[in-house]
Amino acid sequence: MSTLRRTVTRMLGARVCSSLGGARHGRPAPRGGRAPPSAAFATKSGGDVYTHGHHSSVVSQHAARTAEDSAAFLLDRLQPGQKILDAGCGPGSISVGLAKAVGPKGELVAIDVDEGIVATAAATLATSGAANASCAVASLYDLSSFA
Repeated sequence: MSTLRRTVTRMLGARVCSSLGGARHGRPAPRGGRAPPSAAFATKSGGDVYTHGHHSSVVSQHAARTAEDSAAFLLDRLQPGQKILDAGCGPGSISVGLAKAVGPKGELVAIDVDEGIVATAAATLATSGAANASCAVASLYDLSSFA
């Protein structure tokens, strides 16, 4: 288990589910036999930058995604009552399915670094009725506010 995953697990008191790794961790690889790609980040001017950005065209495309069509490889591993961290939640459309998968006794914390996109995710989750979900502006690099 990586240091980052141990830290996240300790801070949230939860089993952290990650889409990264695929078959490398004994899980069957998703669609096409490949592990899912890591987040699209590039180092620029000494800091990390989300290369897709949060332009409305990107956000609307991401908002069309669901857990069923974009995280199906993960859904059958989620169980009622689990606590899930959705890091890089974007507009929250996948978060809705994850929150439903862990049920009302489970918990989903959706985080992203962009305040506007977190507000969109919060609205998406509220509209869906996911009472077991919360959103926060946070970076996976610094989860100290969850300690």
